[in-house]
Amino acid sequence: MRANGSILQTNADGSTIETWKDSERRHETTPNGDWMEVKEDGTHIQYSNEQKVKISKFKNGSELQENDDGSTIETDSEGMIIEKMGNIYIEIRTDGSRLQKDGETGISIEKFGDGTTVQTMPDHTRIVRRPNGHATQRNPNGTVIETWKDGRRVQTSLDGVRIEKFANGRTVQTDSSGTIIEKLADGTLLPPRQPKLVQKCVSCSKCTTIISIPNDTFVVCCPMCRHIMLGHQINVIGSGKTAAESKTKKVQWGTHDDSGSEVKTIFDRYDVNGSGGIDQTEVGNMLKDLNFPPTEFAEIFMSADDNSDGELQFHEFVEYFNELNSAILATAKPADLSMSAQMMEDQKAELSQAKEELVRMQKILEEKLSKATINNCDDLANEKRKADEQIVVIEAELKLREKHFETAVKEQHKRRHDALQAKLQARKDAKAK
Repeated sequence: MRANGSILQTNADGSTIETWKDSERRHETTPNGDWMEVKEDGTHIQYSNEQKVKISKFKNGSELQENDDGSTIETDSEGMIIEKMGNIYIEIRTDGSRLQKDGETGISIEKFGDGTTVQTMPDHTRIVRRPNGHATQRNPNGTVIETWKDGRRVQTSLDGVRIEKFANGRTVQTDSSGTIIEKLADGTLLPPRQPKLVQKCVSCSKCTTIISIPNDTFVVCCPMCRHIMLGHQINVIGSGKTAAESKTKKVQWGTHDDSGSEVKTIFDRYDVNGSGGIDQTEVGNMLKDLNFPPTEFAEIFMSADDNSDGELQFHEFVEYFNELNSAILATAKPADLSMSAQMMEDQKAELSQAKEELVRMQKILEEKLSKATINNCDDLANEKRKADEQIVVIEAELKLREKHFETAVKEQHKRRHDALQAKLQARKDAKAK
């Protein structure tokens, strides 16, 4: 027995085996420089001198491969693989999606199982390319450019202007007031006209995606993050105001048990006959407005209808609506879900920077106040009060963005976990046969 409490066995071929009493710890070496170690926590480490590779297997099922050139390959307990090679970072996920980041250029490319790719540039420009030839580019200034396989191109900017160009050269421009100006392929400019169905450009209150919707839309579902919003409370692009700023009191999302909440507003809207309950036909009308088939999510209706009377009273509708939000989020395409999560993360970063700047300003004002005179004391106190109020607003917004971000990330993790379980079940079923 050695001084450290271990027992060392040296074999005729030059290999050694070192073990510890009352412990799983073990260390083995070979003459060619290979070695193997078992640690007290159950971690198994194996090194190949020929390949210059060290592989660590952990008790939770994860694995780490470290190569002599500094590159690593990590497999977590759920099967996700992470490769690091110099400036290149690669994730291979259990749901079939793949993420590659280039630390030198700042470009990242995310590829999903359906063939959709999302490319993110260093300036946060994001380009989504789908297998059907449809591409969407979202620029940092808020401009969205969409292109199609047939050559059509639509550009929507933050001032509410929408420009649609066709492969034959025809151009249709719609300004923020809804006026349409059309230029034909031969250069002929048609007289301005108003559309039969007045549209407005709005930005999603959750992920800030620009959406074009009919002016009289009551409820809308964001095509990117699947957030449900009241049409008259969404920020109208180019105006800086909500669609009904002067007519409707703006209420906070999330107070689902408050009679003044958005859910109560939606309930009252679709309870057409004022019976105090919403039947499947009325719920179907709401789903159609959200661009879903009227019979979709029928199982959620049945589950929320506690007394099985075929109608949802308000307390039942609250339960239905919460479940509906989750079900609609589950319909988001993987690329859209990833994009919305990234966009919300960017918003969090911007808000954090704004908060840091305000805190810095706050400290400067506090120092000035400590040396203030009668002449400037009131002005400085007023500036500090405004900074304090802005910090409170930003902190509340940060909390809300964090909640939205966590929801999107949770859905991503759920999908990857479900994909892994489906693969494991398929293997199990194949073995059983």
